[in-house]
Amino acid sequence: MNTLSSVACSLMQVALPSQEIPNDLASLANVIIVDCLWFVVGFALIRIVVLMGFFKSLNLSWLKSGRSTVSEAARRRRQALKSLRTDAAAGNAAAVVAAWDQESSSGEALPLDVLRAVAQALATLAPERVVEELSSHLKRLSGASEQCYAAVAELVDELAQAGRPELGEGLVAAACAGLGLEAQASWRETLAAGYAALGDEAKVDELTAAVEAIAPLTSRGYALITKGFLKSKKPLVVAGMLLAMGRRGIAVPPPAVTELCRVACRLGPDIVRQTLAIVAGKIPMTAESFGLLLTFCAQRDDVGTAKQLEKWMGELRVQPTYATYEPMLKLYAKADPEKARQLFRDLQANGFWATEGLCGSLLAKCGDAQNIAFAEDISEYLKARSMRTLAIYRTLMKVYACCGCHDKACGLYREILADGLEPDHKLYGCLMMFAVKCGNTQMSQELFEKTQGGDVQNYMWLIRAAAKDGDVDSALRFLARLEEEHGESLDVAAYNCTLDACMTNCAHDKAEQVLQKIRDKGLTNLVTFNTLIKGQCSQGDILRARKFINEIFAAGLEPDGASYNCLLGASVGAGRLDQVWDILREMEGHGVPLDHYTVSIMMKVAKKAKTPKEGDRALAVLDRARVDVCKDEVLFNTVLDACIQRRDKVRLARIIESFDSSKTWPSVHTYGLLFKALGVLQRTARCRELWRQMVEKRGMKPNDITLSCMLDALVCGGLVDEAVALFRTWKPHVTVNTVMYSTLIKGFANLGDADRAMQAFTEMREEGQQMNLVCYTSLIDAQARAGNMDQALEILKQMEADSIAPNWITYTALVKGYCVRGDMDEALSVFQMMVNRGIPADTVVFNTMLDGCVRHSHFELADTMLHEMNNFD
Repeated sequence: MNTLSSVACSLMQVALPSQEIPNDLASLANVIIVDCLWFVVGFALIRIVVLMGFFKSLNLSWLKSGRSTVSEAARRRRQALKSLRTDAAAGNAAAVVAAWDQESSSGEALPLDVLRAVAQALATLAPERVVEELSSHLKRLSGASEQCYAAVAELVDELAQAGRPELGEGLVAAACAGLGLEAQASWRETLAAGYAALGDEAKVDELTAAVEAIAPLTSRGYALITKGFLKSKKPLVVAGMLLAMGRRGIAVPPPAVTELCRVACRLGPDIVRQTLAIVAGKIPMTAESFGLLLTFCAQRDDVGTAKQLEKWMGELRVQPTYATYEPMLKLYAKADPEKARQLFRDLQANGFWATEGLCGSLLAKCGDAQNIAFAEDISEYLKARSMRTLAIYRTLMKVYACCGCHDKACGLYREILADGLEPDHKLYGCLMMFAVKCGNTQMSQELFEKTQGGDVQNYMWLIRAAAKDGDVDSALRFLARLEEEHGESLDVAAYNCTLDACMTNCAHDKAEQVLQKIRDKGLTNLVTFNTLIKGQCSQGDILRARKFINEIFAAGLEPDGASYNCLLGASVGAGRLDQVWDILREMEGHGVPLDHYTVSIMMKVAKKAKTPKEGDRALAVLDRARVDVCKDEVLFNTVLDACIQRRDKVRLARIIESFDSSKTWPSVHTYGLLFKALGVLQRTARCRELWRQMVEKRGMKPNDITLSCMLDALVCGGLVDEAVALFRTWKPHVTVNTVMYSTLIKGFANLGDADRAMQAFTEMREEGQQMNLVCYTSLIDAQARAGNMDQALEILKQMEADSIAPNWITYTALVKGYCVRGDMDEALSVFQMMVNRGIPADTVVFNTMLDGCVRHSHFELADTMLHEMNNFD
């Protein structure tokens, strides 16, 4: 031993030759070596004994046999349970039931997790076996022990989750009857949650009543039942339960509120509004919940609900997060640009980072709302962080294009280059288009050279730019270059574009040359002829333009709506309504459908028509044109305006009905026309609905025209006081104009309230509003109706002093005032004054005079008026 120790120490000295071996390290080496030696000796002895056959004489078969039997049985059971668990996890219910049938004969109780899997499989494949077999299996447990209660709880939970709470109820009844168990409140809560998931409110009420007969429903019970009703999509019931939790002092879990909001949003706006009406300000809300609801509002442009949510956030002191800022920005970028700009500043002030995706989305909405200021705020934000990409620049260009600011769109080119970016082919094309539209010929040519000519479209933009500058020669040179580059493959579109440049600039000889090229190449198409028609119409030669229709047929082609619409528009512009009807007849005779443009042109005819018959004839186009006027807001406004002017109530009612069923969202301008139309139809209630939709739901701010139209609708409906209240409410927010005061004065006149009419007049003068003919006439009418003729004459003098000439309506109001008072001499004097001033009398003023004469027995004067009326042309 000492020799081995010495050897070990020598080895360590070799490893550490320059150092002395410490004593404690030498001792440790001694111990390790001794242990190793004993291990070797013991192993050697055992091997010797085995090789000599020493154990063969001992009979140990009983030990080996017993151990093998026990291990094999345990192994088989473990394997069976493992297989059952695997089948359950794989959703193989048939295999689980088969394993259950084999295992149930063993007489041993299954682990709870396995028992749950069996319950689920039986509930799926053999629900009729659940209660009997599981309750029988529970008897294997030790009576009414804690194990038995736990097993019942697990099984009831599994059956409730499987959507079979009625089986759970049956199992509870069997367990209580067969095992002597006492039904637990927690079991009933679980069953109630199962019925809640099925949407069975009556059964839930029954079970919760049974629970609360003993003790109040626990927080666990509320949570389970709430989760169930959310699964069955009953958010209104859940809202009521959350309120009940709050009343009982149970903390409402934020995830439940968030899920409530998510379910309500999936079910639509009505459910969202009803849910909010129940819980608003009564339960705690997280920023995540508000984010979901605000996103829902943003998707539907529901500004009114969004504003309510903002107010609620403030009351609950919920700190805004990125999830709340993002939908609000998207919503207000279109509905309220100034608020959007403030929110964007708040987003940055609170340390949030606006992503490129969000900025791109906001820029797109700025284009829809024609909101340049906010778009430029976003651009500066991205510029400061070097985040402007070609996609961002392209979207910003669209914003400028939507606003008609093509020069600003062109200005982005230098910024793109300054950012080290290179426009792609498509972007170069857009820049050339903007350069042409803003008349920047130099830039368009620079871009053209930059792209080394590029495709045909780039050449066509240069041709259009030359046409806009009146430089037909340059247009022809560009066409020549195109011909050199593309040869015979050059498309007719380039020739038509050049032809349009020649026709627009009255270069008929050069247009003829281009046209001859088109014919020689056999490229003549309908666009070619339409270009010729357009050129002749622009020069006022409608007769020559109409001859091209015959040439279209001669070429084996058929004219389209554009062919005839150009002729119709030129005829209306020239005031040749007789030609309009001829062209329209020809158009319909050739089977060309009336499109949006045709209808729009005919609405102009209706407005210009000098007689009701001619106006109705133009409006009749609406009856046979298969055009949905509600799909195009411009067309819709044109049609509304024409019908309002012609006072065509039948067609107005039909158009309003189409609008209501179209579910379109009108602009502020369109709302004004709708109010005007509904005023003509005397549908004041519908006016109120649309006003609330515009202001409260969509959060839009009316302009002066829209407010004027709403006031007029209320006044026409006899709701003068409501009109005054609305005027006072919006006066601080909308620029007030003379039309609003005129409308209110007209309303006071209709009521015979001369005093309030004069108050409005005084208020107008104090505010520096300019009086107009309608306002003075309404004011005179108000005084005349009240019999204040002296005051009416004073107003007439003031009217003339303001250089506003009275019309026949003004004089008719004065005549009527004197007739009401019975002063027919003064009435006749005013009548003569009107005639002497060259204002022709109409049937209204004659009837007013005749009515006064008859009422006050001035029959001789009545005869005189009748004689004058007969001479009236």
